[in-house]
Parts: sequence; C-alpha cells; structure tokens
Amino acid sequence: MPSVLARAGVLPASRDVAGMFAEPRSAYVLYGIEPGLDFADTANALKALNAAQVVAFSHFACESTRAVADVILPIGALPEVDATLTNLDGVEQSASAGGKLPGQ
Repeated sequence: MPSVLARAGVLPASRDVAGMFAEPRSAYVLYGIEPGLDFADTANALKALNAAQVVAFSHFACESTRAVADVILPIGALPEVDATLTNLDGVEQSASAGGKLPGQ
C-alpha cells in the first residue's frame, strides 16, 4: 500500500533516477551532482530538471548546474568536511577533513 506522501503525489512511485525523470516531479533537490555530467541519460535529466524548480547543493556550480538550478547552496567537498558515509554494502566509512572550508 502506498504511503500517504506517495498518494499525495509528493513522492515518486519509482525512487530510482530514471523513474523520477520518466515521471517528472515539480521540484528536485540535487546534492553534489553536476547535471550535465552525472546522469546516464543527460538529455532526459536536463529536460526534467529544466521543467521543474531545482535547489542544488554544490561544491562547484558548473554550467549545467547554473542552467537548471533556481537556487545553488554551497557545500564543502569531501576532503574539506568531517563525515561518516555509508557505502553500497551498508558499511560505514569515516572521512576526516584535510583542510578548512573558506570562512572557517
């Protein structure tokens, strides 16, 4: 049974990238993605993103990010932040900042 959010149209029926672009959403949040380089089907991705409201968290605002994003918020690259990441096998990996972000 679909969740309340899925029935309300907030969540896509499919949660993979191809599915979200096949059934375009009205808004997307991108985190550390360069839309012109990071999707297998770039044309379909850019088409969906250009038709939506987009908030992008980016450590580098490349040309394709600037073209699709309504708002770009700065983030630190992995070497600049302390983080715990979970890999595809479900194993946590820790990263320590190798430097400081501008303004810290």
